[in-house]
Amino acid sequence: MEVIPLSERLYGDWDKFCMQSDDAWFWHTIDWLEYTIHLRPELKSQQKSFMIMNDNILIAICPLILDTIYDNEKNYNIFSFDRSYGSLPALKNGLSLKQRDKILKIIFDHIDKTALELNVKSCLLKFSPLTPSYFKSPHYNFLMKFGFLDTSLNTQILDLSKDLNQIQSEMRKGHRYDIRRGDKVFEVKIFDKSNIKKEIFDQYRILHHKAAGRITRPLSTFEMMYGWILKGNAILCGACYKGDFVNFALINIYKKGAYYSSASDDPDVETSIPSSHIIQWKVIGWLKQNGFQTYELGLQQFSAQMSDLPFEKDRTISFFKRGFGGSTVPLFRGEKFYSLDYFKDVQTERLKKYIALYTNDLKFNEEC
Repeated sequence: MEVIPLSERLYGDWDKFCMQSDDAWFWHTIDWLEYTIHLRPELKSQQKSFMIMNDNILIAICPLILDTIYDNEKNYNIFSFDRSYGSLPALKNGLSLKQRDKILKIIFDHIDKTALELNVKSCLLKFSPLTPSYFKSPHYNFLMKFGFLDTSLNTQILDLSKDLNQIQSEMRKGHRYDIRRGDKVFEVKIFDKSNIKKEIFDQYRILHHKAAGRITRPLSTFEMMYGWILKGNAILCGACYKGDFVNFALINIYKKGAYYSSASDDPDVETSIPSSHIIQWKVIGWLKQNGFQTYELGLQQFSAQMSDLPFEKDRTISFFKRGFGGSTVPLFRGEKFYSLDYFKDVQTERLKKYIALYTNDLKFNEEC
């Protein structure tokens, strides 16, 4: 077997493999890799992804991005996607478990070798429940077999094979109420590759800047997102109030799965009725109508963990997402350290923050 670094001339082969492999979703594609590389210029992100060939047949791909982070007046190299978790390798369909284990060992050996060559301090990887193989393959965190620490969390998944009445009946009562109210107040429009216009997308971009109070990332990344819609890999849903867009949600779509990726609302528009509930309800209807089977609403953060320290706002967002029903499922993740000193520094800092957050939680519970 041969390891081949990803280059521009191989982009077409890479994306074709993504469409064919049950281990791959949009997070594996060239579009997502390019977006991640351009997302934070300060990270000086570099493409280190590679392929595995066997007798001139592509049998596996491994997305891998090198980021340089600045912390405590020092630069550190890590394998990540925007300082967060990257995607697992994707393998060719039809392989036996023995063949998969052999190929995965080659892949992770190469990751380790590259990490040592580039003085990489850690590697962050995660599974995706939107890959067709997620619930079919052995359901455990195999990253631990390759020296990764388990940093798993959970995520919320909607089963779109159910009819709309059943989906709505499984929602939180307050969500159903806000959907009914929102339907009377907001006009919701969904834009896909058949009807999106640049001026509509620009309204989402401008609202995104306004909600954040600043331009948070390069304009080129918004152009990439607009390109996703044109290619059929995303939709944009907007809520209008008195003729103006006041809230948008961008949903990534790929194969039979969808992911709630981005939202922005107008901070200057105040209404007694929230618009996010009706937006999500209309998105769910559109996804069902267009044959999608799974909708991932996103991360579920219940409490402080050593590897994940959510603020109250994060837990509130998780609570909002759970209100749409569905199932809370494992989001397997792993973190591997290549430097003992870096491991000590990171874990010490996390422990300090964890103790502080956990102490606040204990005080809150005692007061209640």
